[in-house]
Amino acid sequence: MREDFKNNEKVSDFWQGKLTQEERLAMIDDPSMVAALLESMGNRPSARKESTEPEVLESSVEKLEKLLKSGEMEFALDLIRSGALQDEDYSVMLEGSRIDDNGRPWPSTFCRKVKESANWGWGEEADAKCYQLLAMLVNHCSEDAKIDFSLTWISSLNLGESGAYGFYKEIKQLDSLVYLATDRNFPDLASKCPKLEHLDFRRCQEKIDLSLLADCRCLQELDLYGQKEINLSELPSLATLRRLDLRSCWDLESISDLPDLPGLEELELARCGKLVDLGDLSRFPKLRRLGLKECGELKNLNSLEDLNIEELILPDDEDSS
Repeated sequence: MREDFKNNEKVSDFWQGKLTQEERLAMIDDPSMVAALLESMGNRPSARKESTEPEVLESSVEKLEKLLKSGEMEFALDLIRSGALQDEDYSVMLEGSRIDDNGRPWPSTFCRKVKESANWGWGEEADAKCYQLLAMLVNHCSEDAKIDFSLTWISSLNLGESGAYGFYKEIKQLDSLVYLATDRNFPDLASKCPKLEHLDFRRCQEKIDLSLLADCRCLQELDLYGQKEINLSELPSLATLRRLDLRSCWDLESISDLPDLPGLEELELARCGKLVDLGDLSRFPKLRRLGLKECGELKNLNSLEDLNIEELILPDDEDSS
């Protein structure tokens, strides 16, 4: 009984902000204290009142919001992971959130409210934490919670918005994802997105590591439009790859380093102004479209006619690509 009283007193001090940062963090390592905190997540008084006014009760959502606003993000996320929240809590915290028709994740009203009042830094750092919180709530939300259907079956994801990579990094698994647009490399891409068919790197600002695609066994389209630094020799020989987009890769001089791609049907190279070498195109036995518009440095293209490519767009041809 005495131990329970001490725990309850510490929990009360915790919610009232009377503990130091070290004391709050130490509570995570004490199973009895964590249990007491989880139990207190329901409707309980947030502080002792000396006045005669009725004590104000706080919901679990309000207490979680208080934690996040006070900078205790990791502690708050631990509480979410623990399963302390109820279905109705997730319904409230994910209200207004969805994945739109373009694959962009939209943070909920709760996530945006916390971001605006929490000390999460500025710009992309704060945005990433907002998306991380959204993903954490999606991860642990039960099937019975009332949330937008797009959050339960994510087939398309566009991470072009500031900080949106935080959603991808925090989400547990994307088993139904077939399209991903990203501005950076993700080492766990193959394991997290086992059904990925279309990968779009057009917005990527860092050097792309193509070797990370080795286990993307369903990948059919790879978009590297406008990339400056590409090591094509890193690209695995993907049997499923049908379309490779290298348009406007201005510094690309040769594609001879491309591996054998037995299923490749479309190779787009328009506006690769420094391209001088195509190598042996017979390594793409199913190639039916080759776009070379505005590749002015290419010479001796007569031999391409012997390959019987259905759609051959030469440097001076008119084409919409």
